[in-house]
Amino acid sequence: MNSKQRNLGYWVIIIIISMIMYPPMSKCHPHGRNCRQILNNYDWIFKQYDWSINFGLLFTQWIGVLIVGGILFFLFKDNKKIPKDGPW
Repeated sequence: MNSKQRNLGYWVIIIIISMIMYPPMSKCHPHGRNCRQILNNYDWIFKQYDWSINFGLLFTQWIGVLIVGGILFFLFKDNKKIPKDGPW
């Protein structure tokens, strides 16, 4: 692993931790027998009162960060150059 890949790994970890600390929140409004989610926003995790964490959206965001991070991880790898006279 080279320095670019290591830095990318640190950034992915920092982004996921910040998503945990500041998750998407939603409030449920009773609508008959069903519960309709309204007022989606992002808020500090330790400041929640009657809000609930929207785990579906949070999980989707984690998957997106991991996919983009994985693609960039392979794009940042060192390209070993083959000598002009061949590898043998």
